[in-house]
Amino acid sequence: MQRKDDAALEFIRGYISERGYAPNFVEIMEAVGETSKAGITRVINRLAAEQKISRVPGVARSITVLDSRD
Repeated sequence: MQRKDDAALEFIRGYISERGYAPNFVEIMEAVGETSKAGITRVINRLAAEQKISRVPGVARSITVLDSRD
């Protein structure tokens, strides 16, 4: 997993834990220092492909963390 992937996963996990719902792409983008929506989409898609998260494309705040902490 790449550094931004790790940072995004930890941010998503913490955000859901604190607020009870998932962050949106812009919030994740800002948290990990990504500068484009295309870049954060690649990060999210990698996490989904690795089965670290699940999401419903086109549905806001639909990210769910699937893995347990290592």
